[in-house]
Amino acid sequence: MYRLRIKDNLEAGDLGKTWHVSQTGRTDSQLLANVPDNVEHHEELHHNEVQERNRPPSPPLPPLPLEAAKTQQHWPANDWQVAQIPAIPSWQRVYQRLLDWALVWSDNELQRALASTLPGVHVDEVALTIWLTQTYKRYVRAKQVEHPPGRVDRCYVPPNIADAINIAVFNGRHGDAKVMLRDLWAPFGFDGMPRLLIVLARHRRDANHYVVHRFALPEGSLTTYDTYPEKTLADGRPLGWWFAIQAAWPNAIYPQPDNLVQKIIRINRPMQLTVDNSVAAAAIWRNLIMGSKAERSVDLVRLRDLINTEVKSLIARKELGRLSVLGGKSQWEDIPP
Repeated sequence: MYRLRIKDNLEAGDLGKTWHVSQTGRTDSQLLANVPDNVEHHEELHHNEVQERNRPPSPPLPPLPLEAAKTQQHWPANDWQVAQIPAIPSWQRVYQRLLDWALVWSDNELQRALASTLPGVHVDEVALTIWLTQTYKRYVRAKQVEHPPGRVDRCYVPPNIADAINIAVFNGRHGDAKVMLRDLWAPFGFDGMPRLLIVLARHRRDANHYVVHRFALPEGSLTTYDTYPEKTLADGRPLGWWFAIQAAWPNAIYPQPDNLVQKIIRINRPMQLTVDNSVAAAAIWRNLIMGSKAERSVDLVRLRDLINTEVKSLIARKELGRLSVLGGKSQWEDIPP
């Protein structure tokens, strides 16, 4: 049993008395007779006072305003915080564009593209786009890693985008064509405007006839290279590209509408098979991107094998779910040029 007894306390301030618990042998009724009605109130006051006296002083308030303090507050890193995506070089942005397209292409489209790279078959648009993008990526990387770094001054237009731009300019939608051209330059981190636009496109609506367009922006000239052995009708849609090009890069020098000229150069290769027309056009495109002469001879059989390897590699990446350049060793995983 315990009882409460009153004891004078000089440190208690205005209270003057404190209650102390001591053990006793008396009964409950005897204890309760001596306990005043306000025991619990005095105990609570004394307990609060002791806590206030023993509490350490509060830190000073920050001198910054509340909103400024919020902006400068540094929170500890947590597992659930989203990591900031690091900046990637321009050639990897080009590669990521190809991986984004692979995400949209169906498995049937990719399998048809792979089948088109076999000997004796016309290489289709998807397979050409895959190889062109990989080649352009290597061109950008070669320019930016050399000492001193060179400037990327060539913009590539693969067949899938070239066909969409041809349709847009034919229907007078130059604003849509302008957006597509800018999307092949600005997102890759290139400054200013390109000096050359190197385009691999279908001639008219012919499935097996591809040509290469070379737009020189400073000179305002257009040259088309063709290796198709048979006679075909002219295609004037590339002249309509100048309106979209002028809207995309207004600081360039452009010819007057009355002076727009398309120069056509036919490269005669008697030993070239008809089914190799798209591969031969891709070889001309590569020569122009790399700064070589358009008529430079290229082994089309080996080039077809390289296109086949690129398509196989992209299909394998999609099957493994590795369609991001941030997901491992993808920076250097490519086929040597």
